[in-house]
Amino acid sequence: MELSESMALYPEVFMHLQRLSLEHGTIDQLFEEIVLLYEKTFRLSMVWIAKLDYRQEQPIQWVAGTNEARKFVASLPFTHDATHSISKGPLLKAFRTARSQIVDNVEIFEDYALWQTQLREQKVCSTMYVPIIIEEIPQYVVCLYQNELAYFTSERVGAIESITYAVAYVLYHDELIHARFDKDLDWRLSAKVFESLDAIIVTDARGNILLVNTSFMRFTGYRREEVIGKNPRILQSGRHDAAFYEKMWDQLKREDHWEGEIWNKRKNGEIYPEWLSISALHDANGNVSNYVAHFLDLSQIKKAESEIQQLAFFDPLTGLANRRYFFQMLKGNEIGLQSGEKAILLFIDVDHFKEVNDYFGHAVGDHLLQILAIRMEQMLAENGVLARLGGDEFVALLRVPCVKTFDRYALEIVESLQNALKAPIIIDDIHIPVTVSIGVRIFEHGKYEWDELMKGADLAMYEAKRKGGDASAFFDPHLIEKIDRLHVMTLALQDAVEDDRIELYIQGQYDAQHQIVGAEILSRWDWGRKSVTPDEFIHLAERKNLILRLDRSMIRRAIFQHRKWREEGYHVPPISVNISTISLRDPSFLAYLHHVLERENMKKGELIIEMTENVLVDETHHFVQAIRELQDVGVLFSIHHFGTGISSIRLLAQYHPLQIKLDRNLMQKLLSSTTNQVLTRSLLQVAKAFDVAIVAEGIESKRQYDWLLAQGCTQFQGYYFMKPEPIEDFSLRFSRNSVESR
Repeated sequence: MELSESMALYPEVFMHLQRLSLEHGTIDQLFEEIVLLYEKTFRLSMVWIAKLDYRQEQPIQWVAGTNEARKFVASLPFTHDATHSISKGPLLKAFRTARSQIVDNVEIFEDYALWQTQLREQKVCSTMYVPIIIEEIPQYVVCLYQNELAYFTSERVGAIESITYAVAYVLYHDELIHARFDKDLDWRLSAKVFESLDAIIVTDARGNILLVNTSFMRFTGYRREEVIGKNPRILQSGRHDAAFYEKMWDQLKREDHWEGEIWNKRKNGEIYPEWLSISALHDANGNVSNYVAHFLDLSQIKKAESEIQQLAFFDPLTGLANRRYFFQMLKGNEIGLQSGEKAILLFIDVDHFKEVNDYFGHAVGDHLLQILAIRMEQMLAENGVLARLGGDEFVALLRVPCVKTFDRYALEIVESLQNALKAPIIIDDIHIPVTVSIGVRIFEHGKYEWDELMKGADLAMYEAKRKGGDASAFFDPHLIEKIDRLHVMTLALQDAVEDDRIELYIQGQYDAQHQIVGAEILSRWDWGRKSVTPDEFIHLAERKNLILRLDRSMIRRAIFQHRKWREEGYHVPPISVNISTISLRDPSFLAYLHHVLERENMKKGELIIEMTENVLVDETHHFVQAIRELQDVGVLFSIHHFGTGISSIRLLAQYHPLQIKLDRNLMQKLLSSTTNQVLTRSLLQVAKAFDVAIVAEGIESKRQYDWLLAQGCTQFQGYYFMKPEPIEDFSLRFSRNSVESR
C-alpha cells in the first residue's frame, strides 16, 4: 500500500506518529508509544516489537512492549539450541520474507511447538507478525497477540499493515533512528546476515564467496580463508544432478529467493543434509549485487526424525512394525502383491498371556513377547510382513507361492509356526509353556478391502480360541453368524447376571460308604431355551468383564442357601464353589467375600474355594497374602484339575489345601490307559504323603469306582453317584444322606 493511501485511510494515526517522533527525545519512548498505538487501536491482548541481532546469545531482541508481553517474552526459548524450530516459526519468517505472518489458531500450528505452554498461559488464540521495512530491509517485527481465534481478518490485516507502513516512514525519517543506518554495502550485507540464525555465505553477483560466518565454519569444517573467493559448488555432494541446480537458479532469478532441502559435503568428505535459503540483493539500479545464503545442518534433525518414525511406526518392545505401519503397508501394497495373487493373512494371539503377566510379572511377560517376536520374524518375515498389533496380538501377511492346494500350504506354515513357538522358553530360571491361537484367511489380492480381511482373520482367531487355544482356524463366512450370535449372547448374559438368572446346580461328593461328605456348586444358564455350556458362558463372562458380578452372585446365593439349610435343621456338608482367577485377584471381591461370610454367619470349614493349580502358581505378595487371609477366617481351598500344571507338588507344601481333585481327563481313560493309571497312583501317594484328601471327579461307572477304591481313594464325585441338580432339590438327600449303589 502506498503512503498516500495509508495517510488517506488513517490521517489521524499518521499525524499522531509524526507528533510522537517530534515530542519524544529517546528511541525507547518512541517505541513504547508505538506499542500503545497498536494495543489501543486494535484492542490487542499483547504487543511487543522485536529486532534481530545474531551476535547476541538470544538473537531475537526485545525493543518495546506491554507489561504482559515482557513477561511472556522473558519465558520464551530463543537460544541457539532451539534454532531450527524457531527459525521455521512465523516471527523469523516475517524477518526473512519481509511479509506479514498470520496464525489463526496457535493450538494446531506445528511451528509453535516450543511456545505452546507460554501461549496457553497467556490464553493466546491467534497471532500476527508484521515486519517494519526500512530501505527494503525488515528492521523490526511488530508481534501482535489476541485471545480470539482467527482475529486477524483481511480487513484488520489491511489496517494493521497500513499503520505499520506509516510507522516505518516515521522511523526512517526520525533522526535518532536514521543516524544508526549506514547505506553503504557493508551495512546492507550485515543487516541481511543478521536476519538469520543459521550458517551464512555472502557472494558477489558471480557467485564468488565474500563472507562466511562462524556457524558456516562449524558446520562445514572449512576455515574462512579456505573458501573466500571460491564458488559454493565446492560444497556439492554429487547427490543432485544438473537439472536440480538449473531449476534452483531459474527460481532464484525469477523470484530473488530459493529455499529447500539439499545434500552438501563437509571438508572431511561427510555428506549431510541441510536446509538452504538463498536471497538476492540488488543495487540502486536494480541489478543483482550479492547473494546471501543461510543454511542449517539437518543431520541431528534427520536423526531425531528417524527416531520419531521408529516410535511412530514400530513397536518399541519387539522392534516389529506396529498397527499403524502395518495398515499403511497393506494399503500401500508394500509387499508387492499383484492383482488376483493369493496371499495369507495370519492373526496370532498368545494363549493365557495375561496369566503369565499376573504370575511372573510384566518384565517376564515383555521378555517372552520379545522371544516370540524373534521366532516369528525368523519364520515369516522372508515371505511377507509381520507386526505386533498390541498386547499379545501379532499379525502377518504372507505371499503364497504357486502351489496346488493353498489350504494345505497355509496349514503347514501354521503348524510349523506353532511348533516353533512351543519350543522351551526359560526366563530367569522359569520354564514358561507357550501356545498360540491362529486365525487364517486366504484371499486374492484386490478382491476384498483390508478392513474386511483383518476382521475375518480376527474372527478365525477367536474360533481357534473357542477350541481351547493351541489351535488354528480358517476363516469361514459362517463365523460372521457366530459373532452375531456371540454379540446377542453377550447382551443376554449381561441381563442374566444382573437379574440372578444364572441357575445354581449342585453335585454331591461321596465317601467309600456312599455318604455325602461335600457338595460342589455349579452354574447353569438356559438362554432362550438353548442350553449354553458353563465353559462357554464363563469364558464369555471373563472376556466381557462380567465375571466379577457373576462370581459375586454365585458366592452370595450359595452361602445364603447353606445358611437356609442350617436354619431348617439339616446337617449340611461343606460346599465348594469355583471362583474365577480374575475375581481371586480382585481386592474388592475378597472384601465382598469377607462381608458375606460374616453376614451369613458361615462357620470355619463350611466354604471351600476351588481353583486350578495354575492359579496358585502366582506368587505375588498380594495374591499369597489374600489366600492367607481367607484361610485365617476359615475358608478352605481345593485344587481341581490337579496333576495337569507345572508345579503340583510344591503347591501342596506352600498352600496346604484341604483337598485336591483329580482331573476328569485322567478318569475318562483310566481303565484303558496304563499311563493314566500310573499317574493316578502317583498322585494318590503324593496326597497321602501330604495328608491331603483326594477327590476323584468324573466317575461314571462302578468299574472306575472299584479301581480307585482299591488304590486307596476315599472320596468320589460324578454321574455314577448323582447328576448335577437344582440346588433347591438337594435338601431331599439330607434325610438319608446316602445313595444306593447302582
